[in-house]
Amino acid sequence: MSIDLLTSNEVDFGAVAGGPVQKTIETGEPIDFTWNQALVGNDFLIIPKGSKQVEASMKFISHCMDPEVQGAFSTNYYMGPSNLKAFDFMPKGREDLLCTGPKVPTLDG
Repeated sequence: MSIDLLTSNEVDFGAVAGGPVQKTIETGEPIDFTWNQALVGNDFLIIPKGSKQVEASMKFISHCMDPEVQGAFSTNYYMGPSNLKAFDFMPKGREDLLCTGPKVPTLDG
């Protein structure tokens, strides 16, 4: 695993997902990271054509996009929210640890 290679000093740097890096830092390992040139993944929530559960699906998607729900999720997992209003529902400073936080460099600035 990439984290094991870093913490054993077998390698000096690597591309590792943010969550495992944060957890490792919390255990006291002397590693750090930067979001500079990080890769941000994305997912899509869709309703297949012809679905018999359109209304329930729309409710679920609405729930997932809710800023309070995303804020709770991103408070417990190191995954940045897609709804930036979610930062209002997180502990102060949490946004600095997430890839979609306001201080993270972006391609446009």
